[in-house]
Amino acid sequence: MLSHPDIYIIYDLMPRWMQKTADVISVLLIVGFTFALVCIQAVSNLIADWNNVTVSHTPADEVDEHEIETIRPTLGEKRSMVDIGTLSLILLLGIFALLAIGMPLGFASAFLAVVTLMLKFDPSILFGTFGRGPLSVLGQAVYRQMTNYVLISIPLFIFMAALLERSGIARDMYSSLNVWLSRTRGGIAFVTSIMAVIMAAMSGIIGGEVVLLGLIALPQMLRLGYDRNLAIGTICAFGSLGTMIPPSIMLIFYGLVTETSIKVLFTASFLPGFMLATFFLLYIFVRTRLNPALAPLPDPIPGGPEGREKGLMFLGFLSRFIAWLAGVLFVRALFFTVTGENAVRTGKEPIPLGMVSDIPWIIGTFVLALTLSFLVVGRERTAKSWHMAKVCLPQLS
Repeated sequence: MLSHPDIYIIYDLMPRWMQKTADVISVLLIVGFTFALVCIQAVSNLIADWNNVTVSHTPADEVDEHEIETIRPTLGEKRSMVDIGTLSLILLLGIFALLAIGMPLGFASAFLAVVTLMLKFDPSILFGTFGRGPLSVLGQAVYRQMTNYVLISIPLFIFMAALLERSGIARDMYSSLNVWLSRTRGGIAFVTSIMAVIMAAMSGIIGGEVVLLGLIALPQMLRLGYDRNLAIGTICAFGSLGTMIPPSIMLIFYGLVTETSIKVLFTASFLPGFMLATFFLLYIFVRTRLNPALAPLPDPIPGGPEGREKGLMFLGFLSRFIAWLAGVLFVRALFFTVTGENAVRTGKEPIPLGMVSDIPWIIGTFVLALTLSFLVVGRERTAKSWHMAKVCLPQLS
């Protein structure tokens, strides 16, 4: 779903057994290369800490410019192991070979950087002083990124997006929203928009989100006669909100580069992200009302509710969902209260919806949701609406 740029022109021409072999080689090179760099830097750090003694400098330790000029020609002779033409040819063929077997561009570049150091410089310069040669620069960079705890969230977000795609949860959520908004002018576009915002808030990436919505929503909108520009524009516009709506991988990288608090970035981007989503929804609403031909209404679902009955059923579904959510929040706040985690302390920020003062509000919301479900909407209608939300009605055809 997310990876460095790959070149699959040669890879796609290989037979299946050769593709599997190339995949194994590529993965082994990546894992072995990264593991070796991290291990070298870790051992280097261990040795440096073990031998950490106070060093006193004397005038004799100062840099002698005459000595440097004397040994520079010798170093120049040792470094000229491979001429620049041969080295350029090796790099060109190497990058094509590594990309052809499916290795990501970032790892291929790093691997060839080490090869360049080995060919251009004398191996004794690289490995003569363990942990302090030119090769250690690359090892330090990889080690620094591998030990950055903030970056742990990135593979977890990618894993969450993969779960949404592979498990079919995203498709079920889309179909569930489609049941309620299918008979609304521009309803499929609204469903796509809401689904994009939900996925952006759950995964924090945009590539897989746009592809998934393109596979699910675009064929359905085009089949129902939606304007092509409106359909494609809706997916691209809302799919790009993953860069602003927290949690955003782009904001995490930006915070690391600029040394800005990730929490502050998430807090600052929350309102602009949802403002953009609201403006996009308003645009779709106004355009489809001014020009109904952009989003024709689909045929009604046989046996499906219409008008006021559908509104009451949606209210019942929403009330039951809020009741479940309030119950979970109550158990969470009760757990924090019992363990003392939500105690008010100086310098500690309060837990959102987890403090003792939040419990009465949570209980009140729970009681209100149950009242709407049983007294206003009705028990049978609420149960039927919950059944509908789990995609038990046939989808649009």
